[in-house]
Amino acid sequence: DSTHDSSLPNGQTVCSHGIQDNLAVSTDPGLDNADCTGANMYYQLGSGSTGATLTSVPAGAFTLANGTATNTSAFNDVQHMWTAECTATNCAALRFCAPVGGGATSSAVPACGSGTLAPDHWLIMDMEARPKAVFLSTGVAATPVQMSGSGSETSSSQFPQHIHFRKDWAHSDWSSLAAGLNGISNGFYVTGSYVSVVDSQVSESLYPGSESHSILAQGVGPYKINHDWFEGSSIGLLSGGSCGTWPTPTYVPLQDAEVRRNRFTYPYAWLGASITGNAHWSGSKGRKNVFELKAAERLLRDGNIMENDDSSGGQNGTLGDFNVRNNSCTAGTNYNQILADVLVSNEIGRNGCENWEMDNSNPVGSGSGNGRTYGAYRVGFVNDLSYSITSTNPGCTGVANRGYVFSNGGGFEWQGTITGNGTTVTFIANCDTNEGNCVGQVASIAINSAGTSCTGNGNLVVSAPNLSGGAQASGSYTCSGGALATVTLGSKGSGYTSAPTYTPATGTGTVTVTMNSGSTTPGTGYQALSMLAGDPVAITRCNGTPAFNNVTLMTMNGHTIPNQCGPLATAGSTPWNGTPSAGNLTVSYPSAVSGSDNGGFCTLSVEQGGPFDVTMQHVTAVTDSTGYAISSNSAPSTGWNFAINAAIVDSLLLGSGIGQSALTEGTTTTGYLYDASTLPLHHVVLPTRTAAGYTEYGNNWNFTDSAGCTGAGCHNPVTMYFPTTPWATGASCSTANVCFKGSEYKNASSLVLSPSDYHDLALDSTSVFRAGGSQPASDGTDMGANIPAIDAAQTLNQYSCGTTCGSPGPYPDQ
Repeated sequence: DSTHDSSLPNGQTVCSHGIQDNLAVSTDPGLDNADCTGANMYYQLGSGSTGATLTSVPAGAFTLANGTATNTSAFNDVQHMWTAECTATNCAALRFCAPVGGGATSSAVPACGSGTLAPDHWLIMDMEARPKAVFLSTGVAATPVQMSGSGSETSSSQFPQHIHFRKDWAHSDWSSLAAGLNGISNGFYVTGSYVSVVDSQVSESLYPGSESHSILAQGVGPYKINHDWFEGSSIGLLSGGSCGTWPTPTYVPLQDAEVRRNRFTYPYAWLGASITGNAHWSGSKGRKNVFELKAAERLLRDGNIMENDDSSGGQNGTLGDFNVRNNSCTAGTNYNQILADVLVSNEIGRNGCENWEMDNSNPVGSGSGNGRTYGAYRVGFVNDLSYSITSTNPGCTGVANRGYVFSNGGGFEWQGTITGNGTTVTFIANCDTNEGNCVGQVASIAINSAGTSCTGNGNLVVSAPNLSGGAQASGSYTCSGGALATVTLGSKGSGYTSAPTYTPATGTGTVTVTMNSGSTTPGTGYQALSMLAGDPVAITRCNGTPAFNNVTLMTMNGHTIPNQCGPLATAGSTPWNGTPSAGNLTVSYPSAVSGSDNGGFCTLSVEQGGPFDVTMQHVTAVTDSTGYAISSNSAPSTGWNFAINAAIVDSLLLGSGIGQSALTEGTTTTGYLYDASTLPLHHVVLPTRTAAGYTEYGNNWNFTDSAGCTGAGCHNPVTMYFPTTPWATGASCSTANVCFKGSEYKNASSLVLSPSDYHDLALDSTSVFRAGGSQPASDGTDMGANIPAIDAAQTLNQYSCGTTCGSPGPYPDQ
């Protein structure tokens, strides 16, 4: 610690001195103090419909909005801190040793004195960690606090344990986009168990053109990341997505973690801007999102402020991503990744192009997951407020402008054999359609002899598959000098029981189309189904014993896909243990069908069912989105979600309703994105939408619908409300408007997306959607977010679980 530790009190975030907005009601206001000197401070508030206002704090005495008198000199925290500085390229100011040598980073990792024990039981506080303030190198970046290990660990016990950071500041020197010298890859790279980062700050942090993180949490946990100010990175916090292998095949990062009352932010003035005028760097800032999880288990997020994103990093300017992924660089190493038991509560999200995205693995390919993982299970968005989500924000031009986007990956299909004993059916995959190695797929298209009279380029029209539900193959050709020169196989198709024919669109030529007569074992990336008991098992294209086909099919936009969820698995696939086994490709489900089908055409589709058990309750989302308040990235080419046990209740959702670009808004979209038989969709306010387009559902005992809209639902919604405008056109409220509390929402003619005070987005006392009004939430409280509860969560020192959440703990932040 510092000899000036008393000047850095416990419970006070260094540099910013708090995380709340500078408002009269705030008891923990934070000011942007990126250089930690108090000399260049400002604070950000919304300003009408034009974005944010940045208010500078002049040097000397001043008074916070809550009446507290202070001085900018009191924010000069760096003078009281001890400094850890690194001077080499790609350096760490504070580096933890590794007991296990080897790995890609071994040359930069000092060996521990023990060959089995990593550092343990350290409290590190009052530290300034930084690279030297001279230009080191372009294209490499520092990580001020580095706990990554060597890369050769085989157990989580070989990483540091019981490591605690208090009142620490990690930074570079990006006082502006033109003045920055050194890139920062990660502010805190914290891999270990029982790790906490509290009352700390990351700022002046940027890694131009590359991905960077204020917090990279790749240990199993437990973690406490509370009461911090994180600013300037591509992503505020990331877990998962490793380019290497995990220590064990079952390793999942960020388990048993609380991430509470943090300010995840970004300099508003940098949004929409590029790096110009800098002597060393140029181009994109690479802002991606505010918070991203590629894997986590048992995570509490509560009382955070998530703000300021643009689309410069290629993720559409979304505030956050829950996108479960396998290894992001090398196929087939992390099949056991999962996102499960996550609560996002009492949060504020604002100033982004899109709201939140949730997705599962996609087929093998760089950046898309390189293999299937388990999905997302039991995720709750409870009492959350988001606003100023619009494509008119800085850096959001051309973005699809959507709210919450819930998908379940897509494009995974396996073919195999199937056996039933009258009570249970077992499917065993023996190939995957993406690699084109299944029986009934086109193997090749080849030229036997050059064609004549060939002009331009064209498509080979391959005949339709023999089996219902198969995918049509396709090919293309190019011509040179009047001859057929090149033939390319595009989609390999599926479901051919005899060699398909072709028809050139133009010209002539002799082409041979051959098909796979058998199947080949799945290659790297497709060696595991990663299915749990309770996941739906949709089987189609069994031609030997059609009784095994357990879902109906539909054709949309030329694609034949399942039209419903399959029966739920009684036994999932065997978890990956590092080497392929038959169990990795086996799944069982209840069925009365007996016999077998060994032809190899039976097809398993795994898009249905997820994300599983996703709840939206007491959510207020204020956006002008034309891409729908709730939507999905799923498409006819890959299949629809049919998400099981979802819930959308007690919420106030501005935007364009519930829809998807390939579907009609409302009932049609709901029927494909959700499993209606397990869906509660009621007590929801959808301003500007039309009631006739929606169906109300109450099919979940956890969320009883007082209107009784169970089973097939109510096609004339009873507790779904469709006011004409979000604002009041007069001075008082009516059933024709939502009627927020703020004066900017009265006597109005347009929507104010970003009020100067988010408390203005509480409901007016005379709104029909308030507690005691004629149209309250199902629990009798206000529709949408409870803003006083959000305020309370921002200052809560110790979280108390609503139900049991393990022992020991929870512990206070200080």
